[in-house]
Amino acid sequence: MRTRTRTIAATAAALAFLTGALLVPRWVDDTRDEGLTVTASGYFFVGGQQATDDTGDQTSTAWTGQAMVHQLVPTGADKPPVIMMPGLGLSSSIFLTTPDGREGWAQQAARAGHPVYVLDEPSLAISGFDVRPFNAVAAGEAPPGSQPTMSVWSEEEIWPRWGFGASPGQPYPDTRFPVQDMDQFLAALPPYWRSDSGAAGARADATPQQPTPGPSATATGAADSGSRGPGATAQEQALLALLERTGPAILLAHSAAGSAAFAVADQHPEQVAAVVAVEPVGCPTDADQAPTAPTLAVYGDRITERRQTGRLDACRRTVGLVDDAGHPAQLVYLPDEGVHGNTHLMMQDDNSDDIWHRIEDFIADS
Repeated sequence: MRTRTRTIAATAAALAFLTGALLVPRWVDDTRDEGLTVTASGYFFVGGQQATDDTGDQTSTAWTGQAMVHQLVPTGADKPPVIMMPGLGLSSSIFLTTPDGREGWAQQAARAGHPVYVLDEPSLAISGFDVRPFNAVAAGEAPPGSQPTMSVWSEEEIWPRWGFGASPGQPYPDTRFPVQDMDQFLAALPPYWRSDSGAAGARADATPQQPTPGPSATATGAADSGSRGPGATAQEQALLALLERTGPAILLAHSAAGSAAFAVADQHPEQVAAVVAVEPVGCPTDADQAPTAPTLAVYGDRITERRQTGRLDACRRTVGLVDDAGHPAQLVYLPDEGVHGNTHLMMQDDNSDDIWHRIEDFIADS
């Protein structure tokens, strides 16, 4: 493992740069930023550590395990911070803008007076990753099975799974996702892998790691009644590192990010002002693990077809437990309110602003 480290590290850096470039909001000819002034914007990193490989006659040191955070702090912010956490294999882009160029939940939360922080977990290419397991395999010093498995959501899979349509190019008549700009959404999907998989510095006699499930194997929700998603520990550590910087915050978690949000709410309740869970994984069904903060769960349409009934049932249980404990709690199932066509990516749907206002109203009333 000598010169290969620099080669693959350079490739990884280029990949992260190109993927990160896709996060730039695709502002069109409008003036949506009028009236929103900020004291801080941009991005920073939390967590991670230096990793050194001194095999052979060359030492190579790099930073690994970090998480990218996009921040948007409005002038005169007078409400609790909101930390937004994308789901499995999704980046901060889902909160920063929409495929058709509308304003994201991050800007809307900032307009409401919240400092906003959008957390990209360490398992995404845009955060950066440890190249040593790949180098070890390339150098013949570790078995191929020890290498982390990388994946990206495919168009064929996400259309039915997330409720856009039965198959690519065949949207449901009432779908609210901007399918006419699907190319923008697909281009923003980053490579994803288990941040704790692989064996940095592993050698040929090491025990091979089990292949990491891709999104298709971990995000079905078919029997999901609270199981935790991949990379949960690393995501929790990144979230805690961010909370050290922001102070107590509202955790807005989408899909698989729910497992980290609920775990932190359970283990560090003093750091959590509220939990907003958007079709999450990890809704606790044990009273001892239920949040002691205001809790809102939001669900879109076609739950049965999308195999999300397990998640919905678990969240109903969570909301009941929080309410029984005397804390504000609500489950919003949009079809029950006559709102149809919302997808798993409701922060991208054409009525995303209406859904955000529902969330903000709950926060304000709690």
